[in-house]
Order: sequence, then C-alpha cells, then structure tokens
Amino acid sequence: MNETRFFRPGQEVSLVVPPGLPFLPVVTAFAEKSAGSFGLAGPEALSLTLAAEEIFSHLAGTGAAGEDVRLACRGGIYYVEMRFSFQTRFFDMRAFNLTSSVACDGEDLPAETGLLIASRMVDRIRVHYGDNRLEIALRKEKNYPEAVPEGLPDPRPLAAPVVRMPDPESLKLLSYFLKRHAPEICPARFLVPGKLADMVASGEYGAALVEDAGGPLGGGIVWRREGAGLVECFGPYLFGRPAGEEAAVLLVEACIAAVAKSDAVGMMSRYPSPLLPEEYFEILGSMAVSAGDAGTGEVPVHYRQLREDAGGVSWAHPLLHPFLKEVYGRLSFARELRPVREEGEAGHPFSVLSAEFDHAMRQAILRPLWWGGDAAANLEEHVRTLSREDPGTVLLFEIDLGRPWHARFTPPLLDAGFRPRVVLPAGGRGDLVLFQHEAGGGPR
Repeated sequence: MNETRFFRPGQEVSLVVPPGLPFLPVVTAFAEKSAGSFGLAGPEALSLTLAAEEIFSHLAGTGAAGEDVRLACRGGIYYVEMRFSFQTRFFDMRAFNLTSSVACDGEDLPAETGLLIASRMVDRIRVHYGDNRLEIALRKEKNYPEAVPEGLPDPRPLAAPVVRMPDPESLKLLSYFLKRHAPEICPARFLVPGKLADMVASGEYGAALVEDAGGPLGGGIVWRREGAGLVECFGPYLFGRPAGEEAAVLLVEACIAAVAKSDAVGMMSRYPSPLLPEEYFEILGSMAVSAGDAGTGEVPVHYRQLREDAGGVSWAHPLLHPFLKEVYGRLSFARELRPVREEGEAGHPFSVLSAEFDHAMRQAILRPLWWGGDAAANLEEHVRTLSREDPGTVLLFEIDLGRPWHARFTPPLLDAGFRPRVVLPAGGRGDLVLFQHEAGGGPR
C-alpha cells in the first residue's frame, strides 16, 4: 500500500533548535522520522537525513547561524523537501555548485566539505535570501521501479474520442504507452508510471486522457504550473489513428478549460508533439533540441494568452534591452524595463548555479542561486564540464526578470556564448528569459 496517500500534499512539520552541535542528534532524528512519515524509504530517506545532518553541522560548526535555526519538512507525494531558515549576513555556498570539489591534504577536512556532501545527496537545492535571513531547501524524490512495458494492449484507432480526467491506474498506463511509443518527445519523469501518478496526485501537475467511447486509451496531455502565472503543457500524446487530430484538439481544449479556472495568465508548450493544434497558439520563438546523431534541431515555443496582459516590470541589464524590446513589441506585452548595472557596490565573492538535467531529452538547464564576483569563471567552468561529459547536450540558462540580481549574469552569459532565445511571460516571479549556449559562440 502506498503510505503517501495518508497525508495531504503540502503538509509539513517543523523544529526550532539553537545552532549548536549538542542539538545535532535532535536534528538527525527529526529529519529521519519526518522523511519516513512523508513516504521516503530506504536510501532516499537516508540521503535526505545525511544532507540535513551535514547542513546543520556546518551551521553549528562555523557559527554561520547567529540565532535559532528553523527546520521544516514538507511532503509533496513524489518528493520530500527539507528547509533550513536562519539569520546570516554572509554564507559561503559555492560548494553547492556542480563543479565544486574540496582538497583533502590531511586529516582535517575543509569546512565546506559538509555542504558539498549535502548537495550531492539530494535532487534539488533552492535558495532564498531576504532581511538577513537565508533559506536553503533540499528536495529528495522518491525512488520508483522502472517501467517494464510488457503485455500492454496495442493502441487502437479512436472511433468516437472522449476526454476524461484520469485515475492513477490510467495514468500509469499512459506512462507505459509513452515509454513504448513516444519516449523521445516527453520528459523522462513521465516514463516512470508510479511517479507520473504521484505527480498528478500532488496537485503540482494536471492531466487529461482521451479514450474511445468503447474504452481503449488513446492518449493524454499533462500540464504544470510554472512561476507566477504560466502553465506549461506537455503533449498532446496520441497512440492510435485515425481521429488523431480530433483527439488532439479535445485534449488541448480540456487543458485550457482546466487551466482557465486558475489565475494563470498564459499557457505554453516548449516540447510539443507533432499533433499540437497550432491554431490555438502563437509562437514565442524557437529553441534547439537534441536530434541524436543528427545533432540538434529547432522547435517552436507555443504560447496562448488566457487573460489580458496587465503589464509589469522587467529588471534587465542594458545589453538585453534590444532583445526584450523586440519581443515585447511583437507580442504586445506592456513592460517597464528597469536597467540593472554593476556600479561598484559591494557584493559576495562567490556565485552558485543549480543544474537540472533531462537525460532522455539530452538537455541541461542552469539557474542562478546566488550572485558573486566569480560568476564569469563559474559559468565557464559549468559549460566546460557539461560539454565534456555529454557533447550533445543542449545547454540552457534561465534568468528571472522579476529578480533584479539575476540580470547581473547577462554579460557573463553573452561572453560565454549564450544567446537569448525566448521570453516566457510570468514564468517566474516575473518573465523568464531562456538563453541557449551556441557551439563556437564567444564574447558579444
């Protein structure tokens, strides 16, 4: 029986402790018991527990936390998230970088070793800083058995397609069909049946299925919320013909109808299937996708406005202004461009980047976690490392125009060979800009 069904998504438990090593056993027990209660088991629970132990040990050992540390553990059905919140004026997080390492010259390990270990134990790290208070969130996802698509019924033509909301077993069947018929056009996480079912159960994802009035499953569409007001849809995925175009329209309309009940202002599709009805969308731009041995290809990014654009503010480096003015003018988006420049103000010496991978689609997305004076060198090291490990990976960088400090990465990005390609309206705190690394690209 799946124990995670006994709690609601988003429930959390918390603990407040002084930042002292005598309280480390309390933190360790809290992390272990909380992770288990929210559905993590075995190695995953141990990994999150060890990560929490290393973070707290670092806070207590270096005196980085001046007052009490607040821990909160939240269950998300398919993942568990542990958050640390504490007061600090400076916290060296460079060990969180994918490219970080520590030199061990003797018996004493460097102070940042624990942070490096913690970052390697979890699937995702998120950082937020404000009012001299830092929050570090560690996410660990559940482990699911791999899909073994054997003994499945063959998709049959849909004579009279109808749309319905899915149940867990139907979502698992959709995942099996994706694994067999469309693994190259969907995110890798959709190819794990139990995980897809839990992602929809969490409420962070939505889905609709299309089937024949007689019963056979014909396909589906999946969507999720992205940022302040954007929904990203995946699909529509269809496995049987004829009636493919009609079924695709029904799925897209079902997605629009469901999303329209929320406060989302727009819907986009970055990885559309060939049957996406283009008349429902406009084109934001295009992105490169991996085409295997053939290199890369270009895929348009589709967008549909759901509500009238109310305008807003975009914080951007002046080097990005010409690109943004062209995009906003073409799409008729009302934005006030506010310039962000380096003007001699004090800053942190070290930057931190997060990296998210989709190995099935051979794509990596870098995102800024922290700005620092070594941003250019740090970015170049990430590019070298990722390009060396998989030369065919499409490398992207995402900045949020609603977060002024993100704009500082623009000059290093351009110098490293990244070019702005697409603006995603309300995809973060503000609009998101996707930069793409171009092979052979260099300084602006």
